[in-house]
Amino acid sequence: MTDIDAIAAAAYAHGTDPITWAENLTAMLLRTKDEVTTGRAANPASFPGVAGDFSNEGTARRIVGALMNAGWTPPTAEQIRERTRQYAAALRDTAARLRAGEVPASLIDSVGPEAFATAEQRKRFAATLEQEADQIEARVLPPDEGNPS
Repeated sequence: MTDIDAIAAAAYAHGTDPITWAENLTAMLLRTKDEVTTGRAANPASFPGVAGDFSNEGTARRIVGALMNAGWTPPTAEQIRERTRQYAAALRDTAARLRAGEVPASLIDSVGPEAFATAEQRKRFAATLEQEADQIEARVLPPDEGNPS
């Protein structure tokens, strides 16, 4: 008897690792969902031999199951809270940099330089980042852990 999942054992037997196997399965699940739902939208009689739940929720459950079979475990509540605090702090830091006139290269790459051409545009973008940080904390953190509510 081994201490690894049968799917992990199969992945190793085929020369890959469980996470790569889960990534490949995820890609296949998404392609299948897309093909079946698109095909059935055009012709409800298509894919008669394919059964299963092709909703977003059903597909998400299968993807999470594949990741868990590969050895992934969901983060703990404390890990989620800590990452939330870190992400909100990063948003606020970026907002402060924008207010000071500095535009991080990552923002220029993702949004484009024209979004930051004026001080007013930078100020509006900074306010949006701060609002997003507040909303994220309000959804995840209890009031005594940095939640401004």
